[in-house]
Amino acid sequence: MELTFDIGIDDMMAYQAHHYDTSPGIKRLLKRRRLMVVVVVVCIALLLAMGLNELRWIGLSVYAALVVVILFFDRKGYRNQWLKQVRAQIDVPENAGNYRQRTMVFEDDKVTVDTDVASSTLRWEAFTAAEQTTDYFFMSLSAQQAYVIPKRVMTGAQVEELTQLLNNKIKK
Repeated sequence: MELTFDIGIDDMMAYQAHHYDTSPGIKRLLKRRRLMVVVVVVCIALLLAMGLNELRWIGLSVYAALVVVILFFDRKGYRNQWLKQVRAQIDVPENAGNYRQRTMVFEDDKVTVDTDVASSTLRWEAFTAAEQTTDYFFMSLSAQQAYVIPKRVMTGAQVEELTQLLNNKIKK
């Protein structure tokens, strides 16, 4: 099967959003942050409960600030902040060459990717995972690197064919 398509920043951002939502490392980071906030909030509540008058107003101010931080840094808020930082890093003139037309050829023993400036041939064993969303296929080479294939460039039969191929060739 052969697919020719353009990749844009929005396609790369879709991969980054998917990566954020499914990454075990990011989930661990968020759990640690939440635990740290809970520990700080409990310590401040204990200080306030002890009735230290000179610390009461400082404690109340910090406590109120922490409540605001907890509300601001929920998973969705942190996700949006993270994606904004990623977009700022990839949406620069130096990366313009990454967003070009490419042709991917899926064969029984390999995948070939061609652009106007480069060509890569990868054996199926090079891929560590394949994931499918409503709009994309992601063929991972590592925890943070993947080929992004938009379904908008495929027919229903091609989506089915690629789904079967990825299920058969990429071991999870």
